[in-house]
Amino acid sequence: MPLVLSDPVADVVAVVDTLRADDRLISCPEMVLGNVEALLEVVTKIEAVLVRQLRAAVEMDAAPALMGRSVKGFLHEDCLLTGAAAGRLLRLVRVLPSAPATEAAFDTGTITTAHAAAITTALGTVPVELRESVEPHLVARARQCPPEEIAAFTDQLLDGLGVDKASDVRRERKLAQRGLDVGKTLDGHRSVTGTLTPDVGAKLDQALALAGKPAGIEDTRTLRQRAHDALGEIADAYLTAHAAGVPSFVGAPRAVMVTLDWHTLENELTDRWHTLPDGATISPATARRLACDAALIPLVLGGTSEVLDIGVADHEFTAAIK
Repeated sequence: MPLVLSDPVADVVAVVDTLRADDRLISCPEMVLGNVEALLEVVTKIEAVLVRQLRAAVEMDAAPALMGRSVKGFLHEDCLLTGAAAGRLLRLVRVLPSAPATEAAFDTGTITTAHAAAITTALGTVPVELRESVEPHLVARARQCPPEEIAAFTDQLLDGLGVDKASDVRRERKLAQRGLDVGKTLDGHRSVTGTLTPDVGAKLDQALALAGKPAGIEDTRTLRQRAHDALGEIADAYLTAHAAGVPSFVGAPRAVMVTLDWHTLENELTDRWHTLPDGATISPATARRLACDAALIPLVLGGTSEVLDIGVADHEFTAAIK
């Protein structure tokens, strides 16, 4: 279904197109910096309008009615925003009405989208009875400092008010901010971001340290690469212990159907990347690592990939040795 524009939005689009087409050379430094500052202010005001329009879309159930999906799905799938960017906008839609001073400053362009997000996040750590008195100070601070300084300034305010930063209220607020986002990128890769509570973070640190130890003097993986591989080992261990229907091959975490000679797998598999059944691609080094402790099943194929013989699964290391 084709979408329509209001007259003011259509006018903004036309003005922006005109601005983009203006290729006049500007040689005055004062004008260049003035343009940058003015354009950033305009961008902030447009983002404020965008948040209000998104709030209307949520209240009207516009995306489900016209697109058959949520507003976040519309932003992600139709407008091609990242999931994180869509989530940040919709969070402002949800929380700004409870922060009127912040919303007013955002609407007038005196604070940016990032400032508004930082203030609303900081207010979540402030006791409810103090938010109304603390919020104007955060807005005033946001007009003079970058967004990343808001959290520390909030702590200073609470210290000045005699609020215990380790109080149950603030601990509960911090706990509510916990979360983990795993986004799927190209070729099946994953991008991981999030905030862990101290206890979960400590357990993860310990598990990664144990599972990510160097395999020996020939292990050339970086610390970051070993942490990545350790996370895979941790997932394997959990799936082996808890996931129903996961095959087990005498203690081996996986089976490898070898359709090439062992010498090639061990020594000559250097350039080709390989595709797993779920579509993910793995490097030659990963293929060798997966094969080193797997159940190895040799196959004899005919000229047309006809299976002539299937051998018995064998292990370089038995379960007892492992």
